[in-house]
Amino acid sequence: MATDSTQRLMLARTQVRLLAKTADWRAAAAFADSLFAAMPHPVSDTMAAMVGVAALTGHIALTAEIIRAHPTSSIFQFTAADGTTIELKPAMQQDILTMYAYASLGACTDSLRNLPRRLDMALRSRVAETKRRATRDALLGNTLAFAVPCLGPRFLSGIDDGGDNVIAMEQALARGDATAVRARFAQGQAGRTADRPGDIAIEYTYIESWLLAQIGDTAAAIAHLDGSLNALPTLGRYLLDRPSQAAGLVRAMGLRAELAAATGDRASARRWGSAVATVWARADPELQPYVKKMRDLAAAAS
Repeated sequence: MATDSTQRLMLARTQVRLLAKTADWRAAAAFADSLFAAMPHPVSDTMAAMVGVAALTGHIALTAEIIRAHPTSSIFQFTAADGTTIELKPAMQQDILTMYAYASLGACTDSLRNLPRRLDMALRSRVAETKRRATRDALLGNTLAFAVPCLGPRFLSGIDDGGDNVIAMEQALARGDATAVRARFAQGQAGRTADRPGDIAIEYTYIESWLLAQIGDTAAAIAHLDGSLNALPTLGRYLLDRPSQAAGLVRAMGLRAELAAATGDRASARRWGSAVATVWARADPELQPYVKKMRDLAAAAS
């Protein structure tokens, strides 16, 4: 019934989202791959809509390619603590956007680890000294907050959290302050009493659960994850709008599988490990070690 290619594309994205929300991971991955096979150069104006589909299926390079092709999209713009948009020179912008894709999918390559050094060099020559620190903090926080599980919590130590509760929790973890992590989590939850778990962007559920697990609150981490993962149809219609959210769903499932294996919950380890291994079966090489880990967890629990 679609009347043009743009409408067909948006309907196709909706179908991938619905397949994910009904946990049909094999069909979601296969359908996504068929879409990209039919669109070898996904950088047209309408293809910005497919960035979440690329992230959901573990295609880091494709995710980065789409993001770089749409740097003016509000989805990929970075803001300072005062809410103003940060303007970057093209080369730095392309680098930051690429690293955002890698960070969203949890692929902590050497390039991602070296981003602070490259950013410092660029800012010294292109940004006034009075604005340099605020710009650096905002760019690192916006880009790397969801990469902390693989980079390590100390990676964002010393930056201004800009009021971001996740970064504040990560910095508390880096200080070894479990009490502050719990307090910040409770503060965030207090503001969500009118929301269902699925109403919260899944990347936040993932990172908060990881932080809880890191301070030894495994039961709280599992409960936080299960609130969303056991009610996938309630996840919002914006699931595939941002790479961090689409990839956050898969990373949340992976974390749930790891916690299940650690607590002897074989059924959950098998369920979620298998889901990750299926949806990321054709993921880029950087993610294949993680895919193997999930496959092995699922097999060990069978």
